[in-house]
Amino acid sequence: MGKLMEKSMETNLEEKMAQIKENISRKDAYICQDNNDLAELERRYEKLNLPHKVRRIIDDYIACIQTRDERLSELCYIVGMKEGGSSGSYFRQN
Repeated sequence: MGKLMEKSMETNLEEKMAQIKENISRKDAYICQDNNDLAELERRYEKLNLPHKVRRIIDDYIACIQTRDERLSELCYIVGMKEGGSSGSYFRQN
């Protein structure tokens, strides 16, 4: 039961995190500017004459950075909310 409750709390925190990100993305001037810059850079990137293999490497690199940063942000938020900064159980050992 404890694991089920923990998973439910994590899901709720992740949903809350998504709402917070959305609100900040619409209201914060710096984030809005970054979003506009990203849109412009994406348009310029799409116009580049790059071989498919090169474009795939660049796309994969960008996606990896984005997913890593998003997951790290979510974990920091969850750990901060749940454990008051004690992060022991959330880090997987390789």
